[in-house]
Amino acid sequence: MSGLLWELVKVIFAPILAAFLASYITYSLSHRRFIKERWWDRKADAYGNIIGSLVRLVHLYDFGKTRDGSYKLGELNALYSKYSEARARIELVATEGDYIISKKAADTLSEFMETLDPASDGFDSMNHCMKCLWKCQEAAKSCLKVLRAEARSDLGVEQEEQIWSR
Repeated sequence: MSGLLWELVKVIFAPILAAFLASYITYSLSHRRFIKERWWDRKADAYGNIIGSLVRLVHLYDFGKTRDGSYKLGELNALYSKYSEARARIELVATEGDYIISKKAADTLSEFMETLDPASDGFDSMNHCMKCLWKCQEAAKSCLKVLRAEARSDLGVEQEEQIWSR
């Protein structure tokens, strides 16, 4: 009788147990992969926002120029608006620190934010605006070099893959 019972357990319960075990392992592995991919997406979005905002800050210096290289006085509010928007986006990610982006990237961003003029009330004059944007442009260029390299490293993306994926 016990031999028959053992055969019954092997025939009926062993496949059921194996199926449950296989489904649990499959679920665990796919869930981990999903979490990793979602985290990678968040990192990629954060780096993309930072780099995009830094590029905007680099190009702001040339935004209000006329053909002869002078600046239009009427562009002061538009320049301030674009400056504030890009600065706020960078500040948001810099505040999160190394929660999403790497420690080196967070430290670089913090150093960059310290070099910026807050210009909380807007630019006082065109001269103030140009000084602020020039200083910002230089700091943003050096920050971009570090952050692009750090983003590639942190995301595990090579330069060629990044170009072809766009």
